[in-house]
Amino acid sequence: MPQHELSPETAFRQSPTMQFIAGIIRSPLATGAIAPSSRLLARRMVVASRVDQASAILELGPGTGVVTREILDSKRAGATVIAIERSRDFADELARQYPDVHVVEDCASQLRHHSKQFGWDGADSIVSALPWTNLPEPLQENILREAAAFLRDDGVFVTISCFGLHLTPTGRRFRRLLESLFSSVERRDLILRNIPPAFIYRCLK
Repeated sequence: MPQHELSPETAFRQSPTMQFIAGIIRSPLATGAIAPSSRLLARRMVVASRVDQASAILELGPGTGVVTREILDSKRAGATVIAIERSRDFADELARQYPDVHVVEDCASQLRHHSKQFGWDGADSIVSALPWTNLPEPLQENILREAAAFLRDDGVFVTISCFGLHLTPTGRRFRRLLESLFSSVERRDLILRNIPPAFIYRCLK
């Protein structure tokens, strides 16, 4: 077998889907979804967040790194990326796969603390696929308030919601919370080729 080829067993074990399943088994509430975000959804998130124009890019809850890969493919030279991931296994794998990303193992609510350690005074783009409806309301609100406060005046915050959940009381509360923290909240890009289907919230400071 050529050196650059992985064995079927190794490739299967290292795939984002298998990493995600392992994460669900170890910590189902923290993982939150039933499959990693699709490449199409990740790409649309990155486009909506204007990553290609940003110099300071913050990702909250990168998981297996599907969105991280799109960020790295789209960002301009010299832009810095910080990814905050609570799962140690995911954080270790992200650091191994993406050495150019500053991977921090911690709760996303600590985003300002860690970003300031890298000399940031704010973020141009914040991208997150966190499972908001699975988080306790106080933690959900804390993370969003921290993100809104740390976003620069011309910055963009982009996250997702599973289609259908936005109609539940929890989903409607989440939308109201976004509207209370950001001057503009736009729902866009329903992605049916995602499990489950999801759309994007694009929020401006």
